[in-house]
Parts: sequence; C-alpha cells; structure tokens
Amino acid sequence: MKKIIAIMLILIFCMIPAGCGSSDVKTDESQPVSDEKADAVREEVVNLVNDELPAISDRRDSAVQVFNDFFSEGESADRDVWGPKLTDAVNEYDQYLLRLKSIGTTTEEGTGLLSLYVGSAELQFKAMQDIADATNEMDSDKLKSARSSLAESHDMMDEYDRKLLEICNKYGILIN
Repeated sequence: MKKIIAIMLILIFCMIPAGCGSSDVKTDESQPVSDEKADAVREEVVNLVNDELPAISDRRDSAVQVFNDFFSEGESADRDVWGPKLTDAVNEYDQYLLRLKSIGTTTEEGTGLLSLYVGSAELQFKAMQDIADATNEMDSDKLKSARSSLAESHDMMDEYDRKLLEICNKYGILIN
C-alpha cells in the first residue's frame, strides 16, 4: 500500500505548476502611449510579473522542495519522519499564500490576473494539504482529492497564462 501511495503522490505532485515569475515582461517602447489607463495596466502587469510574484516565491519554492524531496525517496519514505516535514511545508506554503493575497492591484486587468494566480495557488495548497494528510493517515481518498485540485490548479494557471498573453498583446507589453 505504501508503495502505491508513494507512486501516486509522485505522479500527482509532478502536475503542480511552479507558477509565473520566470517570464520577463516589459513595456514595448514602440507602442504609442495611448492613455493613462493603458499606462497603468502596463506598469501594473510588468510589476506584478517581474517584481511582486518573484519577490514572494521563496516560501513557495521551499515548500515545493520538501514535497519533491519526499517524492524522490519514493517507497523508502518513512511516514513518521516525513509527516512532520510535509506539515511544515504546508504551513510554509500557507505563509506564501498570505503574502500572495496581500499583493495590491488597482486595474481591472491586474486584479483579474492576480485572482487567477491566487486561485491556482489556493488549489495547490489544498492539494498539498491532502497529500500530507494522505501520507499521515494512509488515506487514498485524499490522493484523489489532491489529484483533482492539482488538475484544477493547472487549468487555472493555463487561464492565467492565456489572460497574461491577451493583456500583453492588447497593451503592447513584451514577453521575453
């Protein structure tokens, strides 16, 4: 049973998207400045993607690393050792979520992007909680819930990427 759970956890957790932050966006200097709203959207989106999200990614990354380390142990993962570590990682991710939710936006476009990003992160958090619970309780139903949450999170992150591209195209923002 432990081997089956470990394999399922590995497959499930591999689906967690790391999220944005690796893309570099900037204002297209050849795009004529059209109005204050366009300027505000450009500034907010560039700041969100290049500064705000990467600035808080340390807690997300450290929590994800704990889960990756757990999965790399596979069948040999001792639940008595890893249970508390996974719980700590869930708490670390919860702190990331608090920081993520504290990011302020002023434009409709920025708020929409951030809402998608937060929604995806909340679903990842739920999946992490379910995986930790499944490990501690040896409950395969929690794995099914985690798989569902991760699939929804992935879909939401895809929507975030589509929306970001749409906004960038509309407002003359370059993505490197």
